[in-house]
Amino acid sequence: MIALVDANNFYAACERIFDPRLEGVPILVLSNNDGCVVARSAEARAAGIPMGGPFHEVAVQAREIGARVFSSNYPLYGDLSRRMMETVAGFALEQEVYSIDESFLTLPDLPPAELLALARDLRDTVRRHLGLTVSVGIGPTRVLAKVCNRLSKKVLENDGVLVWPADSGRCDELLGGLPVTDVWGFSEGLARRLILLRLKTARDLRDADLSRVRRLGTVVAERIARELAGQPCLGEEDTPPPRRSVLCSRSFGHPVRDLASVREAVAWHASRAGEKLRQHGRHASVLGIFLRANRFHHETSNHRPEDWTPLPRPTQDNFTLVQAATALVEKLFVSGFAYEKCGVMLAGLTDQAAVQLDFAAPSREREDRRENLSRAMDALNAKLGRRTVRVGSEGLGQEDWRMRSNMRSPNYTTSWRDLPKVLIEPHHLRDSNSGTAP
Repeated sequence: MIALVDANNFYAACERIFDPRLEGVPILVLSNNDGCVVARSAEARAAGIPMGGPFHEVAVQAREIGARVFSSNYPLYGDLSRRMMETVAGFALEQEVYSIDESFLTLPDLPPAELLALARDLRDTVRRHLGLTVSVGIGPTRVLAKVCNRLSKKVLENDGVLVWPADSGRCDELLGGLPVTDVWGFSEGLARRLILLRLKTARDLRDADLSRVRRLGTVVAERIARELAGQPCLGEEDTPPPRRSVLCSRSFGHPVRDLASVREAVAWHASRAGEKLRQHGRHASVLGIFLRANRFHHETSNHRPEDWTPLPRPTQDNFTLVQAATALVEKLFVSGFAYEKCGVMLAGLTDQAAVQLDFAAPSREREDRRENLSRAMDALNAKLGRRTVRVGSEGLGQEDWRMRSNMRSPNYTTSWRDLPKVLIEPHHLRDSNSGTAP
């Protein structure tokens, strides 16, 4: 059996953990530069705040419902995600982390009653250890696990936990009430085509002629139909292919006009790109950067310089990437322009470093040492907080080009400065009668 575990309203829940006063209060989390709504609590959803829209369009409504608004705090969300995944992994034979708040688990072969007890224990353990509420759906396939997870939230009596029933009549009832547009794995266009074929519910799709489904022009619909029938067929062959490129970019918090600030921003993106390479075990052969000036100003709207450079050999070393990226900045930067965004692109990715092609390049032994140093920096930053250790070209952390995050909560779990503080009254100030502080 397969379990799908996901955290409910994850970003908003992370904000509540360290501030119990937020319980029951509508919460909105904004994207980079505080632009759009990327997460909302159940209370904000019920009040009609749309997902993905610009915040300035809902700011008045947010004030009217008393919503608390936060800038994205990815160090906090990432650390709590890591802790959640470590916790749920202890209940499984195998684990596949699917997203920041979702994980597929392979469970032992147990009777339904024991699976239900295990799921409840998992839910309660995460709540007790982290203060997060998770939903657990268990089924014989990934798609059915997703279906159970979705239905566990829809029906109050399920209390966030649902195991796929053994009774065929109950199975028909569950799938018959689930619109095909709500089935995991379909694009919006493919779901519309299914509806045109009068396959409106998950049960319709499960019971459809597979050859008819296959004529839609994709094997995806057929595989999902088989999974709805209890036949596992979404496996390793359906996992995403290895990365073919890496892009790291962000808009600046305000327009930047000086070369030093742009160079620091590009160095920061190059280091983040190197981190992504190491996470996926890839090496880059080519590096590019781009700069973007104000696209709404008629004199600068077409100023969008971009350039690429081959690397001496495929690498995942931060120092090599930063050196190449900052050299390109010197070529592309034009004084007098107000830049709003920059980014670093990596291409020509391979699984391992190739033989040396440039005899002027550092030796393979030196390159290995630098890559090991980069991985050691990753480990320290994962433990002590992002940018604790970094390449000097990235700046000292006081850069004025950084994106706006004026409403960000503290990094409670990754920064010593942001640890919650508790005031203890001195003993001699305590009330002698009650034994408590006045």
